[in-house]
Parts: sequence; structure tokens; C-alpha cells
Amino acid sequence: MRSRYPFLFCGLTIAAHLALAQGTSMVLPKTVEAGNAFSIQSTGSGKATLYIMGPGQVLKREIQLE
Repeated sequence: MRSRYPFLFCGLTIAAHLALAQGTSMVLPKTVEAGNAFSIQSTGSGKATLYIMGPGQVLKREIQLE
């Protein structure tokens, strides 16, 4: 079975690049273990959309930044 971590890492990397392009600052976790919660710290505020991409699926969630 192939590891899914490279896809998660790729998704987090893309999110970081998009955030930098928009002028916000994000702090990403160094590792994320499958099945466990994680958080991403940002300097933004208001409503946002979080995308998590993996093999065979993309999750889209509306979130509220504080």
C-alpha cells in the first residue's frame, strides 16, 4: 500500500504558497499523523475556505479565522 503522506504534504505546501501569495502568514505543523487532529495558525481574520487534497479526494470546508 502506498503512503498517503506525500499527498497531504503536497496539499499543505500548496496552501502555504497560496497564503504567502495573499500576504498572510501561516504556521504549518512539521508532521501530521493520519487520523489525528492538527491546526494551522494564520494571521488572517474573517471567513475562509480550507482545501485538503489527498489521493482520490479533495475536502473543502468553510472556516472562520479569528
